[in-house]
Amino acid sequence: MSDGSRSGAPEEVEHDLRGPFRELREYALRRLDVDHQDASRLAGIVDDPEIRAGLLFMSSEYDPTPDMPSSFWDTKLARRALKKYGTEAAQRAIEDRDQARAAYQTGLPGYERDVSGLQSINQLADWLINSEQCKVIYAAALMGRGKTDFALLLLEVIADHYRRVESTVDVEVPTPELATNFRAQPPDWFEGDVHEFHSYSSLLEWAETGSSDHVRWFVFDEASTELTAQSGANAQEVAETFAPFVKKMRKMGINMIVIGHDRKDVHPAIRSVASFIDKTGLKTAEIYEGIKRREPYGHRLTISGIPETSWTFDTDDVAFWEWDAELGDVDDEPAPDVDLEEHYREWRDQTISSLVHGTDLRQKDVAEIFGLDPSRVSRIKDDVDPVTVEPAPNSPEALAD
Repeated sequence: MSDGSRSGAPEEVEHDLRGPFRELREYALRRLDVDHQDASRLAGIVDDPEIRAGLLFMSSEYDPTPDMPSSFWDTKLARRALKKYGTEAAQRAIEDRDQARAAYQTGLPGYERDVSGLQSINQLADWLINSEQCKVIYAAALMGRGKTDFALLLLEVIADHYRRVESTVDVEVPTPELATNFRAQPPDWFEGDVHEFHSYSSLLEWAETGSSDHVRWFVFDEASTELTAQSGANAQEVAETFAPFVKKMRKMGINMIVIGHDRKDVHPAIRSVASFIDKTGLKTAEIYEGIKRREPYGHRLTISGIPETSWTFDTDDVAFWEWDAELGDVDDEPAPDVDLEEHYREWRDQTISSLVHGTDLRQKDVAEIFGLDPSRVSRIKDDVDPVTVEPAPNSPEALAD
C-alpha cells in the first residue's frame, strides 16, 4: 500500500464538491435549519424548463380539499413526476460519471439536524461507499471510547445511503447485507439480512454465496484477541488465513471492519491493507488512509459530534470466535501426485516476495509472520518474483527449511 490517495477517492477532501451539493439538496428539500427557502425541490432534478415551470405552477396553485394530500408534492401526479425525472437525472449522472450530481440527488445519508460536523459526516459516507471495492478498516481505541457503537453507526450510514437512493430513483439498488461476530439488532427500518458468525467456517460459507455485485459488511469485534500478532498460535492462523480471505472478499463483495484496542494488537498482515480509524473519544474520531509501523498516515477526516447508533447491542457480549476451517476445505487442493511440501514452499516464497515488494510490511514483520529468519526473507525477496497473493495450499504440520 502506498502513502498516496486510493483509487476512486478524492485527492483532497477540501476540494471535493460532493459535500456542498449534498447540503444543497437538503436545503431544497427544506430539511436544513435555516430561516430562508429560496430553492424548490425540483432544482437539479427536472432539467426541462417548461416541465419545471408547469410543476411549480401547479404547486403554487394547489388548493386541497380535506380528502386530498396537504402538499402538492404528496399527490400521485407529483410523485410520479419526481420519480420519472429523478430517474433520468440519476441515469445521466451514472453515464457522465458526475459525482457531484449523484451526491446532490442522494442528499445527506443519515442526516440529523443536531449532528455537528455535517460536512465531515457526509465525507465519511462517501469514503465508506465510493472509495474502493473490498474495504478493510482497522478501528482502534482504549476501552470506553465507543468503538463498537461507531462501527455499527458506519453500517447504519451505509444502509441509510442505499435506502435513500432507492426512494429517490426508479432503478434497482442493492440492499446491504450485514454481519457481525457479536449479537446486534439493526434499527426497525432496515429490511436487509443481518448475520451473526462465530467461526471462520460460517463466515466462509456466507462469503461463497455472494458476488462482487453485492454490498456486504462484516464487523469483527475483539480483534485484539483473535486477529492478533501477539499470540503465536493466533498469529499463525492469521498469517495463513487472512490473505486468502481478502482475495475471497473482493470476489464476494465483502468489506470488513476490524475492532482493536491499540495500534499494534492486530496482525501486521491486516494493518498493512487496512484504512485506520483512531477513535479519540466518545464523540470524535480521526480517519486515515492507513497505518504503517504502528503510526497512522494520510489523514482524511476529523469527525466530531458523533451520534449514537440506532443499532442495539450488548456491551458485555464476548465476541467468541473459532478458527475451525482449514484453507484446503475452501480452496483448490493440489493434485494427489503433487509434492505438498514443495507446493507449500513455492506459495510461501511467492507470498513473502509479494508482501515485501507490494506492502508496507518490513522484512522483519514478514519474517515474523512466517516464522523465518530475516536473512532468509531477504534472500527470497531477491530470488523470487512477486505475484498476486494466492490462497495457501495444504502444508505439512512441520515444514523444515
